[in-house]
Amino acid sequence: MITVEQLEKRYPDGTLAVAGVDLHIQQGESVVLLGANGSGKSTLLRCMTRLIEPTAGRVLIGGSEVGTLDEEGLRALRRRVGVVFQHINLVDHISVLSNVVQGNLGEDGRARQWFGWSATNEVRERAMDCLERVRVAEFAGRRADQLSGGQRQRVALARLLMQRPEIVLADEPVAALDPRAGREVMDLLWRIVDEDGLTLVCTLHQLDLARHYGRRIVGLRDGRVMLDGQNAAIDDATIAALYQHDDQHDDQHDDVVAAGEVGA
Repeated sequence: MITVEQLEKRYPDGTLAVAGVDLHIQQGESVVLLGANGSGKSTLLRCMTRLIEPTAGRVLIGGSEVGTLDEEGLRALRRRVGVVFQHINLVDHISVLSNVVQGNLGEDGRARQWFGWSATNEVRERAMDCLERVRVAEFAGRRADQLSGGQRQRVALARLLMQRPEIVLADEPVAALDPRAGREVMDLLWRIVDEDGLTLVCTLHQLDLARHYGRRIVGLRDGRVMLDGQNAAIDDATIAALYQHDDQHDDQHDDVVAAGEVGA
């Protein structure tokens, strides 16, 4: 489903965030990208759909080479890929239902489908079903900015479900949440992926979460893949070695990109 070949990303200041990464992910596989601050995991994830343009190498998703796609082809690809960000990208001043309805815009971009009150009955009913799956249907009529962080991330998952993706890219999806809310969101995300047979790539820096949820763990350090294997076969010392170099450059770049490019 996803093939990454010799991928590299060098920022204008010379920082090499991703350094010749090779990665192959099968359809229906769930993979955790694990690493310390500055390991390159978020940059790698964003390069997969060209939210960040890589410097070298290539990415193939479902057989399509992402770097060669024109604007129409890239839009079509992104309709197949649902993204969950650390910074929860809801439209605060509109209702929860309207936020979820907008997950359907890739299929039907007509103006009437922008809001829950104007969408078709079929779209509204499907949006409510998505909210039911993540257990926040009772908040459908509330403004998104009236919800807690955990509730907002659940709404983001409902919007992702509305998109009907084949692949989910989750970038530190619970980093901004307290431990209890984070576990609840992770449980929901993994359940959705299992029930719908989706392919998942999830970046994490929390070792305990990676150990609990990861089936396959790909460990990055300084932009390079240092380990790749099944969770049960990787010892603690090998994982601990990923955290020996905690450089901040990549996260600083990621924060800038997250602020400026998440709407790309």
